[in-house]
Amino acid sequence: MENHPVYQFEKYSDNACKAIAEARKWASKNKCQLLSSQYILAGLLETEPKLLQHYFKGQKFPVDEIFEHIDYRKYEQEPSSNNLENVSKISLRILSRAAAEATHSRSSRVETSHILNSLIKEPKSIGSEILEVVARRTAVQQQKTKKQPSQKIYSSNSHKKESVRKKEKKLFNKYCSDLTQAARAGNLPPMIGREKEIQNLLHTLGRKTKNNPILVGDAGVGKTAIVEGLAQKIVAGDVHESFANKTLLSLDLTNIIAGTKYRGEFEERLREIIDAVKIRDDILLFIDEVHTIIGVGASEGALDAANIMKPALARGELYCIGATTPQEFQRHFTQDKALARRFQPITVDEPGDTEVRQIAVGIREHYEVFHQVLISDASIDYAIHLANHYLPERSMPDKVIDLLDEACSRSKLENHAISPQLNRVKTATLQKVISAWTGIPLHDLTANEKQSLLHLETKLNREIFGQEQAIVEIAKVIRRRRTGVTLPQKPVGVFLFIGPTGVGKTALAQALASHVMGSSSSLIRLDMTEFKEAHSVSKIIGAPPGYVGFQQSSYLAEKVRKQPHSIILFDEIEKAHNDVYNLLLQIFDDGHLRDAIGEEINFRHALIIMTSNIKTHGESANMGFGYSKVGGDDKQPIKVPTTVSQIFSAEFINRLDNIIQFQPLSAAVLQKIFNKMIWQLNRELEQKKLSVKISAGVKNKLVGIAQQEKKYGARPLRRLIAEFIEDDLSMHLLSNKFRAGSKISFVLGKNGDIVSRISEEKTAQIS
Repeated sequence: MENHPVYQFEKYSDNACKAIAEARKWASKNKCQLLSSQYILAGLLETEPKLLQHYFKGQKFPVDEIFEHIDYRKYEQEPSSNNLENVSKISLRILSRAAAEATHSRSSRVETSHILNSLIKEPKSIGSEILEVVARRTAVQQQKTKKQPSQKIYSSNSHKKESVRKKEKKLFNKYCSDLTQAARAGNLPPMIGREKEIQNLLHTLGRKTKNNPILVGDAGVGKTAIVEGLAQKIVAGDVHESFANKTLLSLDLTNIIAGTKYRGEFEERLREIIDAVKIRDDILLFIDEVHTIIGVGASEGALDAANIMKPALARGELYCIGATTPQEFQRHFTQDKALARRFQPITVDEPGDTEVRQIAVGIREHYEVFHQVLISDASIDYAIHLANHYLPERSMPDKVIDLLDEACSRSKLENHAISPQLNRVKTATLQKVISAWTGIPLHDLTANEKQSLLHLETKLNREIFGQEQAIVEIAKVIRRRRTGVTLPQKPVGVFLFIGPTGVGKTALAQALASHVMGSSSSLIRLDMTEFKEAHSVSKIIGAPPGYVGFQQSSYLAEKVRKQPHSIILFDEIEKAHNDVYNLLLQIFDDGHLRDAIGEEINFRHALIIMTSNIKTHGESANMGFGYSKVGGDDKQPIKVPTTVSQIFSAEFINRLDNIIQFQPLSAAVLQKIFNKMIWQLNRELEQKKLSVKISAGVKNKLVGIAQQEKKYGARPLRRLIAEFIEDDLSMHLLSNKFRAGSKISFVLGKNGDIVSRISEEKTAQIS
């Protein structure tokens, strides 16, 4: 064995010995146990960088590019038969042939040129293949070596070849963003906290296998900020030496797709990027919203981005960091097991208030400089409180940062002080921002608003007649919530209105929407006759998986998200299915509900009213869950009619703030309602410059007829006005009997019939 050429180092020139030694260093650096042919090539070029230029008569070769290919290519795994010096079978042939060529050329030593020539002659060697790739795969013309190096020439068209580094830079600049460069330039916000998540990221990247971490967390918890923090640590040198020279690039898939017209263009662009990243071992690739790689670029007969990247990810040739939400991870990655096993999930939880405060304090200076305002510690604390209480559907720290940012913008635009020292973010400004986002009145009560709340009963009694006790109970709840003396974790109030039809249950809800919520559009009404079946719960929380409409928000969810400060009216609640009752229990108790796609619906700023027409005659059973003035004693427990306890479960009743019973309408109340209806009619006629006057006889007659149908409440009165008054008006309007300013009087005729008189002109009888 000692006579083997590998051991006869005395027959090697000094440069040839150095080349073999350098080749072994390359093999060791790449964790290769065999001396493969590409490492022999690397050793030759390390020792004599201009060897190829001399060998090919001045033909220039980019040595750096060859080194990159050597790092990228896998080594030859077949050892020699006697496993000499851990040399591969191909490398043994190369060295043996080099020694034979030196002897044949009567050279006293084996020179580097002999080894290079022997390597080129080995058609299956990786070293030879690398030279062919670099020389643009032109045919190699082999000749035997004499005293001078072989005349085998590679045609490379080097005058047309650009440097690989320049091509890479152009490629990366076009499709990626360099986060490490942005960190060096100071263009990234400071990273506060999240040390644990960054260390988990580095631990995963440092693994031998499955070294592609994927950050999984809700939108707004700071997944992208963690990756930007890693870039800042790399630039600052605050990482292990194995990551010290890494470059962190953010891949933009939209730029790769943009402009692709023909099939294969997207795959070509993505493969170029992957090949460029594989050649270099100093690049970390970050893909935000990584679930988008599934399906993107796919067309008939083409692969999507995920399938293109899978081989490189599986072989560990690509370091990739992903970021996505738990919903998207569940939806996409659990369906593609092959892709999921190539990533290691890292959960990113929402930070606590203490950490959020540290983050806000850390970035405060950047916002103060940009907006030219001052942000106090108290403003930060109040912003965290408001965000937690009024923006539960969003995540920390994103919602606090957004709140402070907009408050700074408002302060800058509203305050025209010359000195920025006078522009401060005030609590009132933060309240205005929350009110603008949610529609919830959050400002401190003004003197007028206080008076309005104190006299709320008076305002409501002007519109709703005969239900004074119901109005008193509702007004109490409104005042408690508006002054902030009630628990914020539950809805503003949960009431069950019971009583005969037409007595004002729905009308009171509409009046509350106008006077308390500020607009009649704040009333969200659901007719519970549409909820008779068990599957109708999907109208509240959305359709379950497998049904039409899945992943779409329900009507109620969309309404409440747009108008959290609203009145939700469940009309005729007794007609709903029992499953609907069970769903409402969570709303009544916790003030929130999760829909079919896992998103939270917040009811904590809504007033919930349910109406029912169930009969309430008979016994009442006492339930000690609240108090009311019903019965005359403030301390008397609420009386639950027997019919109510028969329809609704004890759990349902026990979560109500109050059960309010509406009284039947008396003749006096009907007359007030009649007057209001006529007043509303006159308001409509004002546009036509007409007016209506009703005599006492006509009013008493119509109210008397309505009183005979007492069980229907005020609705018969509405039909009587339409029949005896509005029908007559419409006929006169069509016959052009009215002039501007005409007054139409309705009186009783001699036979007790209702007749109309137009400004003392000819009368028309109504039969």
